[in-house]
Amino acid sequence: MGWEAMIIVIYTAMAFSLVSVISLAASAPGYRMGLWSYKVGLALVKSAGFLSLCAVIAYITGSLIWRGEFFSYWIAPKLFGFLVSVTVLGLTLFWRYKLASHPYIHDITTDTDDPPLFNAILPLRVGAENQSEYGGDKVATQQHAGYPDLHALVLASQPEIVFPLALRVAKEMGWEIVSAAPESLMMEATDSTSWFGFKDDIVIRLRSLSSGTRVDVRSVSRVGKSDLGTNAARISKFLDKLQQT
Repeated sequence: MGWEAMIIVIYTAMAFSLVSVISLAASAPGYRMGLWSYKVGLALVKSAGFLSLCAVIAYITGSLIWRGEFFSYWIAPKLFGFLVSVTVLGLTLFWRYKLASHPYIHDITTDTDDPPLFNAILPLRVGAENQSEYGGDKVATQQHAGYPDLHALVLASQPEIVFPLALRVAKEMGWEIVSAAPESLMMEATDSTSWFGFKDDIVIRLRSLSSGTRVDVRSVSRVGKSDLGTNAARISKFLDKLQQT
C-alpha cells in the first residue's frame, strides 16, 4: 500500500475525529436552543461514539500498516485527533455503560407502595412525554432490583423542624422550588440534568411518626425511558445531605 493510501487513511481518520467531536458538542446545545428534539440530540451522541470508534480504528490500523511512517508526518494534528477520538469514545462508552447498568426506568421513589403525588408541579408537566402517575408493581420491582438500598429517611426531629431544613437542602442543591407547603408537609421542585438540561420533577413528603419524621422523596423525568440512574442519585444525595444537616 502506497503513500496515496496512507494519506487517504490519515485524512479519513482526522475527518472522523472532527465530525465526532462536532456531533457530541452540538447534541445538547442544539436541544437546549430548540433546534431539534432530545431524540435527535441523543442520536448525535450515538453518532459521535460510532465516528470516534471509526477514527480510533483508522489511526491504529494506519500505524500498524505503515508503522513509524504513519505518525512521522503531521504528527501534532494526528496525535491530537487520536486523543480527541479516544476521549469522545470514552465518554460515549461511559454513558452506554450507565444505560446498561441501571434499571430502564425514570420514576424513582423511596415509597413504592404509596409514592408521593405531584400537585403544584402538574401544570409544568403538561405535554411531557412521561406521565406523572406511578407505574405500579412493574416499576417498583425494577427499582428494588436496581437500587435495593434506596429507602425513606427517618429523623428524630419533628416535621416542623425538619421541613425548613429539607427546604434549605433542596435550595442548596440548586433545585427550583415550585411549591413549599408547611401545613401539608409537602414540597415540590424541579431540577435539570447537567449536559442536556432535561427537566426532572421532585416531590418531598414528610410524615409525623411517634419517633420523629419520615421523609419520602420521588423524582421523575419528563422525557426519556431511562434516566441513567440520575433520579436515584439525586434522591440519595438529598437524603444524605438532610441527614447531615
